[in-house]
Amino acid sequence: MAANRGWSNQERKDITSRYQSGESSVDTASDYDVSAVTIRNRLEKWGVERRSRSELQSLGQLRENDVDDSYFSNIDDGAKAYWLGFINADGCVTTQNRLTVEISQRDQSHLDKLRHELSAEHSIYERGKLCSLVITSKKLSDSLKSLGVEPRKSKNSGRSIKVPDGLESHFWRGVVDGDGHYSNSQRTIVLAGNQQTVQDFASWVNSVALMATTKPYETDRTIRTHVCGQAASIVAQRLYKDSTPATRLERKYEIAKEYWVGQGISEPARKSK
Repeated sequence: MAANRGWSNQERKDITSRYQSGESSVDTASDYDVSAVTIRNRLEKWGVERRSRSELQSLGQLRENDVDDSYFSNIDDGAKAYWLGFINADGCVTTQNRLTVEISQRDQSHLDKLRHELSAEHSIYERGKLCSLVITSKKLSDSLKSLGVEPRKSKNSGRSIKVPDGLESHFWRGVVDGDGHYSNSQRTIVLAGNQQTVQDFASWVNSVALMATTKPYETDRTIRTHVCGQAASIVAQRLYKDSTPATRLERKYEIAKEYWVGQGISEPARKSK
């Protein structure tokens, strides 16, 4: 069920009552098929006062740094598919159950979107021109590993990551936002990454833009592929179909949307708020 669903008066009463009786937002969310952050946002909008640290401690719900560690247990919506793709590009998981996502400081607000989506209370650290979000959670890292996100990456490795039918464009938008590039001077999308990810992206591109002849090629440092011309316009439009500001890197979107403007391709459909 979509996070932007409507809520009946009865649901509002039930959710509020469950929270005030001491139930966690994670447990409540599972019964309404939404994320814990959706429940917390609803409670805040409804004016329900959040529990104090002492109350959380007495209920056994206080963690050093809270996070929705079941977030990737089931990839059942566009946001989860998007962030899975983004983490596959710009993140890694370690054998110490640590998820690290490191990006340029200019995109720190995007990292904050991920933190918000995971209901994480972790800090974002700055180092030089980079910023990073580090979360230690066995359940979260195990979920990502089971989906195909690997502890180490190289141009000659990688695993295919499968997402449910209908969510592929969200996943690939996340990958391109992490490891891709939209040319300002010509309609060209370039993706760099491990061999399997680039191969899978090329296959997806060729399935949605029939005129495309996209294939991986090797450089000194990585595996790359590119999409040009009309194929790039079609792929860009497909990538941003049903996207929202919460699930796209705005600076790349501003370039990519020029690919279909004036090319006889309609503006991507947008989800209602």
